[in-house]
Amino acid sequence: MPEDLTTKHQVEVQKEVKKQLKVIQKSREFGSEFKKQAATAMIAAFGFLIALEWRDLITLFVNNFAQTEFIKNEYAAAVYTALIVTAIAVIGIALISRWSKQPDAEKK
Repeated sequence: MPEDLTTKHQVEVQKEVKKQLKVIQKSREFGSEFKKQAATAMIAAFGFLIALEWRDLITLFVNNFAQTEFIKNEYAAAVYTALIVTAIAVIGIALISRWSKQPDAEKK
């Protein structure tokens, strides 16, 4: 601190510097959190696109299979598709849940 400042002024300057440092720290935290949330949103969007493509493939498979097996009942193909998509989704959710919890278990 410059010598020409009084003790009172020096204390005020130190308080202001601390406030500015807190603001800088909070803005860094905000930027970091923003990046995390933006990345999560983008990953979710890509996951949604992937899920739609898999659903189309499964629907195509079931429709081709349904033409030969479920020709008498048109709703059977829809039920079959729903069951396959549900099974794949449940397995995927279980695997992702297990994968996402592994780092927490390693910390303990």
